[in-house]
Amino acid sequence: MTSSVIYIILGSYIAVCTVLALDCYECTACVEPFEVNDDTPKTECNDGSCIKINVTLKNNVIVSRGCTPAKAEKEQCVRREEAGSVTETCYCNSDSCNGATHKTMTSPIFVACGVLIFTTFTFFTHL
Repeated sequence: MTSSVIYIILGSYIAVCTVLALDCYECTACVEPFEVNDDTPKTECNDGSCIKINVTLKNNVIVSRGCTPAKAEKEQCVRREEAGSVTETCYCNSDSCNGATHKTMTSPIFVACGVLIFTTFTFFTHL
């Protein structure tokens, strides 16, 4: 009986923690350096990845941020040179990861979910 309760609670936590949508910064022709504050526009990305695109053409750089509908299998940047322009497209899979820095941030909600899962498991295994 106790192990069934553990599995139900852990399953519930995992379901809640993994269904949450990803938040991505959103802008077209973003001003660089990109400054983040409470008014910085974000978009909810349900099944995809956050994206940041830098297009360089004759020493002019245009930066866009948003959500791509396809989930990237890994966080990466892809660089392509074509017809005098350079395009760098970066994909990432954590909240607000397409901001100014190249570091990915762990969402506080995922940390909280991890702590809840660990605490519940620890509590019920010691009963």
